[in-house]
Amino acid sequence: MRTRRFLFAALSCFAFMFASLQAVRADAIGAVERVGVYAYGTVPQKSRSAIYGQDKVFLGERVETVQGGSLKIRFQDETELFMGSKSDFVIDVYVYDPAAAKDAVLMKMTVGTFRYVSGKITKHAVKIDTPHAVVGIRGTDFTISIDESGKTFFSVAEGEIEVSPKDGSASAVVGKGGPVSVSPGGGGVMPAPPSSVPSDPGVADAGPGSGGGPGGGDGGGDGGGGGSSCFVAGTEVLMADGSVKPIEAVLLGEKLAGADGAVNEVLDYERPLLAGRKLYALNGGARFVTAEHPFMTKQGWKSVDPTATAKENPNLKVGALQVGDVLVTREGVIAITSLAAAEADPSIQVYNFKLSGNKTYFVREKGKGAFLLVHNCG
Repeated sequence: MRTRRFLFAALSCFAFMFASLQAVRADAIGAVERVGVYAYGTVPQKSRSAIYGQDKVFLGERVETVQGGSLKIRFQDETELFMGSKSDFVIDVYVYDPAAAKDAVLMKMTVGTFRYVSGKITKHAVKIDTPHAVVGIRGTDFTISIDESGKTFFSVAEGEIEVSPKDGSASAVVGKGGPVSVSPGGGGVMPAPPSSVPSDPGVADAGPGSGGGPGGGDGGGDGGGGGSSCFVAGTEVLMADGSVKPIEAVLLGEKLAGADGAVNEVLDYERPLLAGRKLYALNGGARFVTAEHPFMTKQGWKSVDPTATAKENPNLKVGALQVGDVLVTREGVIAITSLAAAEADPSIQVYNFKLSGNKTYFVREKGKGAFLLVHNCG
């Protein structure tokens, strides 16, 4: 009964704080550092939308990753939360006030794999609610993995956690000695063989990502040449069925129109930050592409910066794109009459794909011009 009373009191306290914080649900409590493949967020009273690197995370927001996806969030107190494939959680309470000593956190983890690395927030003020247990924080680095049945594994890399089953079984303090589990059918906190604990590369600390996309931004984001070749949000992509989508809205598995009538499937994304690179405009249009991205011309593949393109895609022969070159488009050909560059906000998200087939697709400026034939990344 002692455990039941403890759980009821702890969760009731957090529920009261949660109710008192409804008015400030719009407050940002952290930011996304890395996205792998794709993730979604649902802010209270708003629709579900994609999450990208550098996006803010809000109180009460439901955060989800897709199959094979991952996410890293850094909260205001420097706590880091890593999410693996098909993971789902909500933060109902987050109060960090070192001056007033009023820290409180209540996280609800529903399914998936999570790694929690504590920051400056008072550890005893943190509670994590899982389907069949509540976790109290004593340590600094631990992983929680919840399968579809609700069975939950807990493993500790540094420090300790206290696992309190919701069935009234005795709480257990878990350290580095080995993983434990709590099952839907009860039975308390049980030792678990290390081999039984699901592994997920998405919760490994790969360092800050470049702002979304596969693996958290492989390549790109380093300033000048050698970054990922990409287009800005709003750039339109021609789908295989003849419809048009903004590049940021294209999903894994969708099919794009490619060269010579090809239908090429989206296998992966690149979504780095612009990070100090310039954006380029063709023929007096909007600046929408980085220097590395190769366009098909009548003389073959060309980019503004072939050296940078070669670093990203050494197997693609690329020349220098210049005024006078003739671009291949879906509708025919277009000559380049001007090519202009400009500095832009380094935090701008840019986009590219990895495709099947002949690895080509068609893009155009938002609502304007012919569809230009381009190559995918890498």
